[in-house]
Amino acid sequence: MATTKPMTADELLAMPDDGRLWELVRGELREVSPSGFESSAIGAVITAWLTLYVIERGLGIVTNAEGGYIFEHDPDTVLAPDAAFVRREHVPAPEQMHRFGQVPPDLAVEVISPTDRPGTVAQKIDFYLAHGVPLVWAVDPATRTATVHRPSEQPRRLTIDDALEGEEIVPGFRLPLAQVFAAVNGGE
Repeated sequence: MATTKPMTADELLAMPDDGRLWELVRGELREVSPSGFESSAIGAVITAWLTLYVIERGLGIVTNAEGGYIFEHDPDTVLAPDAAFVRREHVPAPEQMHRFGQVPPDLAVEVISPTDRPGTVAQKIDFYLAHGVPLVWAVDPATRTATVHRPSEQPRRLTIDDALEGEEIVPGFRLPLAQVFAAVNGGE
């Protein structure tokens, strides 16, 4: 019986760019489906607002859906949140910036897309929380809501009248959901 050796994070990083996005789950290569237009736009809006806020205050670095983070070793797991924030004290040294993040992000954002399989986003959120991500936002364009996840706490559902807040992770950051959805709908 032939066995396949699990892929490593280094092997994933060395793969030629084939125009597709990949994640690695316990050594198994998994293609990430492209998101719908609306979901992608929402991810871009959140990433843009978060990036400007973080840069202006020198708080750290924000990555987009192409930024991979290593969550497990032997076998390796590399996941790429739709957006993520890494505090300044966790930013890799300059010589490590070309690699995947070696520590989990301090904030992970998932935007639910019509291409997401049922349960996949929930599994990712549970995985993030179990592996040290202290704050996760899951944004659902279909219901115009977001859910805030924290380790050892019940999820909090936000409506269009609420805002995504950075809490102690991104101090002072506040982005009203109404602005997020209005930006995607041409300002309406």
